[in-house]
Amino acid sequence: DEQPEFPGGMQRFYKEVVDRFDEDVIEDLEGETRKVMVSFVIERNGSMTDINVIRNADPTVDQEAIRALKAIPIKWKAGIKNGKAVRTRYSLPILIKN
Repeated sequence: DEQPEFPGGMQRFYKEVVDRFDEDVIEDLEGETRKVMVSFVIERNGSMTDINVIRNADPTVDQEAIRALKAIPIKWKAGIKNGKAVRTRYSLPILIKN
């Protein structure tokens, strides 16, 4: 019925990811852009679990994307189905560029 929502919207979510990304990893890209596709579950309590890379960019970028997502302390508003909070799998691209 309702999709999960990140407080402040998806722009804020991407900002939270970028703010937690290690600057050294970004600098190592030497002007290149990498796209990593991640998947995670938003639990009924709004936390993110089961964070995985489903399309690789580069091993270092992939690992850093997972670490950055795990470091976000803000919980999502859970998805709702039939009036109850439900677990929802999300897949998103994350673009990293120097």
